[in-house]
Amino acid sequence: MSNDHSCESYQHVIELLQHFTISGTTSTDPVTHLPEISFVLPPFWPPGSELRVGFVTGTDWQKMEAELHAHEWTRYANLTLKFVEQRPYDILIDFSPGASWSQIGVLSKLATIRHQPSMNLADVNASISGRDRRAQILHQFGHALGLIHEHQHGVKHPEDNLVWDRQALYRHFGQSPNAWSHDQTNSNLLANCTGDLVLKPVFDVDSVMLYGFPMAMFQGGHGKEANVELSAIDKEYMMLKYPGREKAWDEWKQHEWHVRPHAQAGL
Repeated sequence: MSNDHSCESYQHVIELLQHFTISGTTSTDPVTHLPEISFVLPPFWPPGSELRVGFVTGTDWQKMEAELHAHEWTRYANLTLKFVEQRPYDILIDFSPGASWSQIGVLSKLATIRHQPSMNLADVNASISGRDRRAQILHQFGHALGLIHEHQHGVKHPEDNLVWDRQALYRHFGQSPNAWSHDQTNSNLLANCTGDLVLKPVFDVDSVMLYGFPMAMFQGGHGKEANVELSAIDKEYMMLKYPGREKAWDEWKQHEWHVRPHAQAGL
């Protein structure tokens, strides 16, 4: 699991971005450390943007696979991902061992203008199945386009059965590779984010942004398998946040919902 998605205050983020613009120009450079933050007000790129994506490391097949699966998001989001070999970059990808992670939305640019990766795809390697590599690429590019972890949604439904076992979480995430303190576990998993600009209207149990967790981490013995494809709500949310894919929207309206009634009601 990525280790850089806590629910920090809006004000902290806004202060860090006071001199930051989407083009990467700065009037001064007050930022000396890229923060571990999960959202900004708002985190989304302007609809219709062309985002320049580059790589720090990686084999040819790793780069090709990242590019192939990343474009799934732009079937619904009115954005263009242009994979390039030279700066400037909006998203900069590394394949270093360890955890996979990504900055959220426009915070990716804040990393790249400081010559730092904005995303790490540690799980895109030959030891991981193609299915799981695709899921990880979709998940991390979801972050890069502005989505937070689904388990941090502030509104859940009782039938989702996702009630954490706090002590089990502390034991599991206190070990390698995360080695989180109790405070880090509280922030990354137990704290819920709020705010209409960063959250989908409802908690989406089928979202590719929801990680899988074993039964031992929940009260009542209910586990959660990882989602490996974009959900119905993932797709619609991208069309709403990045409007302009008229063909996709017209096709979408012809299909029935594949989400549960309690989720439908919130959209």
